[in-house]
Amino acid sequence: MLQRFTGEKAAEGVGWLRELAEGADIRSMISLREVLSKGMSGVEKNPWESCKWSKKIAEAGAPIGYFFLASCYVEGEGVPLNRTEAMRLMKLGAERDEIIAQIGLAKLYFQASQMPINEETKVVTRDLAYFWSCTAASNPGSSIFLNGIGPSEAEPARRTARDLRDQIERSMSPDEVRNQQELAAKWVSEHRTYQK
Repeated sequence: MLQRFTGEKAAEGVGWLRELAEGADIRSMISLREVLSKGMSGVEKNPWESCKWSKKIAEAGAPIGYFFLASCYVEGEGVPLNRTEAMRLMKLGAERDEIIAQIGLAKLYFQASQMPINEETKVVTRDLAYFWSCTAASNPGSSIFLNGIGPSEAEPARRTARDLRDQIERSMSPDEVRNQQELAAKWVSEHRTYQK
């Protein structure tokens, strides 16, 4: 919305957005974080402050905040590059049934499975990637709606999850696929309480 304005109007809008965000309005926090992470509406890109707002979003109880903060660590934007911390934070968002974090975690695990590591670790990380991509593929995206990202993002996110799941599945045996699908279904039945 702020992209439409320039100069004084944009600065005024960002000022109001900042005031709402500082008042703990999650949608405003998310919007301000985006403005700061991309450098929009006359505001310079500020990765450090964007990460600060990502942390505040997570602390306010919005699981998407963990994804945002993990992304800072993946990219080394505003914080030192740290893939271990990125995976820990991404997992916190994924475990709170945030579809974007589930996809992010599946991608991180899949990337790890492609690294030059021992075969057992490759299989474990590949299986975890598949598990989280299955979980995301079945996610109705409810947390997206709650966090104000927008319902239009739920289906493209599920499509991304399905594409990743299908890519990973090609490297698995039918028994491995079945086992991970059962584990994902069990996780969903135990953790997706809003569907019950």
